[in-house]
Amino acid sequence: PITETVESGESTPAPEPSEEEEPEEESEPSNGGGGPSGGGGSTGGGGSTVPDPDPEPDPEPEPKPEPEPEPEPEPVPDPAETPAP
Repeated sequence: PITETVESGESTPAPEPSEEEEPEEESEPSNGGGGPSGGGGSTGGGGSTVPDPDPEPDPEPEPKPEPEPEPEPEPVPDPAETPAP
């Protein structure tokens, strides 16, 4: 049979790997099953607990006002007023 396939040797190698691929496919789905594990992302739903930490960050925003004093320098608008007169 090999000699016969040799003539169409191109087709012979194809069927062989195909058989090997079959077992691989079985393993592939198992890996794919890992995808569903991604469902663990559902833990993100735990984000509902975020509201609790939210009150904590509130005190943090207080230090943010510090950078605001920087814009206080009004020397920039002053020159604009000087050319007006």
